[in-house]
Parts: sequence; C-alpha cells; structure tokens
Amino acid sequence: MTYNLSVLDATQTGTDNLITQVATGVSSFTPMLLLFIWAIITITGYKKQKESGGFGDAPLWTTIGGIVTTVVALILSRGTNMITLTILVSTVVLTILSGIWLMSSGDRQ
Repeated sequence: MTYNLSVLDATQTGTDNLITQVATGVSSFTPMLLLFIWAIITITGYKKQKESGGFGDAPLWTTIGGIVTTVVALILSRGTNMITLTILVSTVVLTILSGIWLMSSGDRQ
C-alpha cells in the first residue's frame, strides 16, 4: 500500500493544512485518531474513578468517551475533508449505543 505524501511541507502550508493532507493521503488516520481519543478518555476515566472510589463505572466512561469523540468528529467534519459521512454516522451510532448501555445498566453508586 502506497501513500501520496510527497507534497507535505509544514513550513509553507501550516500545521492544520499538513494534518488535512495526511488525513487525505492516509485513509485510516482519522478513524485511528478518533479511536485514540475515545480510548484515552474511557480508560483514563475508568482507572481514575476506580482508584479514587474503588468502583469503576465502565458504561459511564464509555458514554463520556463517545460523546467527546462525537464532538471532535463534528468539529473535524466542518470545513475539512478529514471525516467521511460513514465515520461520522458510525461515531454517533456508537455513542447512542453506549448511552443505551449506560441507561440500562441499573443503579449507579
């Protein structure tokens, strides 16, 4: 698999344009970026809650991570071609599913 990244020059175009060019040349960049954001928020929040209270609420942190990831995806979809409609819809659907998991998971401590 080859990528067309021969025209990248951050000094001439700026960092924002550089990231857009990378996302255009490497199709898996944006989904991996969103997955990274979701994983960092979910895992970090769960571990911190478990350390401080002895109980980690996985449905809660999955939903919070999904909401933040959806907001980031909406921001990236405005004005740039970094996010396709399929990725945006998938992000929203997964956030809704994690919210359903949160609401159906029973009592909160």
